[in-house]
Amino acid sequence: MYTFQLTMKSFLKKIIKSGIERHTSKSEEKKIKMLNSSCIFWILFAIFLIAKFIMFKDSPIPIVVYHIIVILTLVSIILFQRYRRLMMARVSFIFLQIINVFLISNCFKPGVLAEYFYILIPLFTIYLIDNKFIQYGSLFFSMLFFYLSGIFFHYYPKNMFGSGAAIGLFLAPFIMIKYLMYLNVTKERSLELQKNKAIKDKNTIDRQRLRLEELNKFQSHFFINISHEIRTPLTLILGESEILKDHDITKYNPELANSINHIKKQSKKIQQIVDDVIDLAKMDSKQYKLSLKEILLSDFLNKLYIPFEPLFKQQNISFSYKGNVDCIIKTDTVFLERALNNIISNSLKYTSSGGNFSLLISAEDANNIAIFMEDNGIGIPDKEVNKIFERFYQVDNDMNRSKGSGVGLAFTKEVIEILGGKISVTSKVGEGSSFKIILPVESYVNTASKEVRHTINNNLPHVHVNPKIIDSSMKRILIVDDHEDMRKYIMSVLQGYDCYEARSGGEAFDIIKTHKMDMIVTDYMMPEMNGYEFVKKVKEYDIQIPILMLTARVDEDGKLETLRLGVNDYITKPFSKEELRIKVSNAILSSQTKENSLCRESISQIKIDGNNLIDELQKFIDRESENTNFGIENIVEEFSISKSSLYRKVKASTGLSSIDFINEVKLLKAKKILMQNDNISLKELSYSVGFRQPSYFSTLYKKRFGIKPIN
Repeated sequence: MYTFQLTMKSFLKKIIKSGIERHTSKSEEKKIKMLNSSCIFWILFAIFLIAKFIMFKDSPIPIVVYHIIVILTLVSIILFQRYRRLMMARVSFIFLQIINVFLISNCFKPGVLAEYFYILIPLFTIYLIDNKFIQYGSLFFSMLFFYLSGIFFHYYPKNMFGSGAAIGLFLAPFIMIKYLMYLNVTKERSLELQKNKAIKDKNTIDRQRLRLEELNKFQSHFFINISHEIRTPLTLILGESEILKDHDITKYNPELANSINHIKKQSKKIQQIVDDVIDLAKMDSKQYKLSLKEILLSDFLNKLYIPFEPLFKQQNISFSYKGNVDCIIKTDTVFLERALNNIISNSLKYTSSGGNFSLLISAEDANNIAIFMEDNGIGIPDKEVNKIFERFYQVDNDMNRSKGSGVGLAFTKEVIEILGGKISVTSKVGEGSSFKIILPVESYVNTASKEVRHTINNNLPHVHVNPKIIDSSMKRILIVDDHEDMRKYIMSVLQGYDCYEARSGGEAFDIIKTHKMDMIVTDYMMPEMNGYEFVKKVKEYDIQIPILMLTARVDEDGKLETLRLGVNDYITKPFSKEELRIKVSNAILSSQTKENSLCRESISQIKIDGNNLIDELQKFIDRESENTNFGIENIVEEFSISKSSLYRKVKASTGLSSIDFINEVKLLKAKKILMQNDNISLKELSYSVGFRQPSYFSTLYKKRFGIKPIN
């Protein structure tokens, strides 16, 4: 019985959906289902009437025959729909309704008020057929047949229906249903548009997602390929350094041995970054395999702690490690060490001199151990805390702009999670950061009688001056760079000078307030106070020291920004040793010439406001520089000053003669023009700054900047 019910239910559903295809719209689908459902109901009702006649024989045979004809017609209407003759099916259904009501009210059952069923016919028409002509035609014929009962047949008292009331009886539901249908259609169209938009948006999102996945795969492959390409020359560099280290000439030359050690140290740093990138890519491709083994956590952390001791001492940062619990964990020691090293290195990087860092282990629960790493460094903004474990993401601060790849913490998180652990961080700007790592425990070890505790206390002041016997005749150079190895390298290049060191602009400014410097060599990107802010502060305090800027920016905006600071010159990283030596020597020589000139001219007796005059002269020359007839006479006339006074004042403020000063302003302008437009011809460039002879201009330019303006 249950099977029969399921079969019938499935059969009826199939009939109701007869005529619906994949491309059928929602509104058409509703009409098809409505018409098929109405036909099925009508067929079942007709079968009931026929069965009633057979059982009770209370209906004449013509009525039974009529119902059989109706059933066949309704089946035909369903077949019309099945074969997509939708309009034929609907018109046939409306026509069948009119005939059915007419025959019942006038032939089979007259006088039982069956005429009121005419009201339903226009309503069916509105729902099934969108054609307005057919809709209004259905209303007209329904009203016409309704009145025929009162005009031609006399089954009811005269004027029983009433002319006005009958019209209202037909129009009211017709107008109401038509309005509701209008609202329904409008809403359906709106929903359809929203649906199509949603589908379109979904397709767009899917395409973007696929594109991002492709880009991610491409990025991984790209970094793997690049990393492998880097590994080859890196291996050769390390190999050659080993050969040099074992060579006889190195054994008897400590300076050369020290240089080789620096090469190896920096190569190892590059290799570490390369390895992190490759390992991250392997994690994505599921090629990552850990070599797990059981270890005692305290032994592992002791080995991790020892290599960082000298680094923390060097940075004057207190480093403590303690714990009153120990356990055995199952891990890959190589990769866990690299993961934890990244956090410790970051704390070392982001914690200022005099700060502290602590490493603590404690039991989280019976199955997990917690490792806490805390510092009181610069901290992380709230909005960026959740992003620091994303690949290649870096918090926007001066330290990250000066160095860092954004790979380390992403690698750490991947390793910890593969080991079955979790990592989290809490941080507050200006107060420091705390990392919590939870790792699964194989078993706890009884350490009641032994507590692990190590502390490095560093209270020594930071040393800025190179510790050597200072020759008073040596020129003093202040080297400002947050990278210690870079400071050491520059000091080795500038042998013969008395070199001072500073890790940031703030430290450098403190030094020049207490020590007289002959030259400043400063990096651009540094923590706390970067090179831009440092030079700006020096200029604000009117400290007259030649400045050479080191910058990694090679774009035109970066070069122009460096020049606008008022620095004497700049060098783009990487740079050659000889270039650094020459530019430092030229800057010091130029500054010395200026000082000597000031002494000879007895500046104290000259009543001038040198800075304002030079600024105004520079603006005037810059404005008039395109005039090829421009000369000292123009300046004399503009500023109402004699040639001799002009010479003395310019010489006193700049160390240059009047003509040399004019040429200097023009050459600086030419350099800026060349930076903004490297396609300009030599002739155009020469004329734009007031030189009639391009060859003479080119000679002056090369003499000033060391290269020809246009090759």
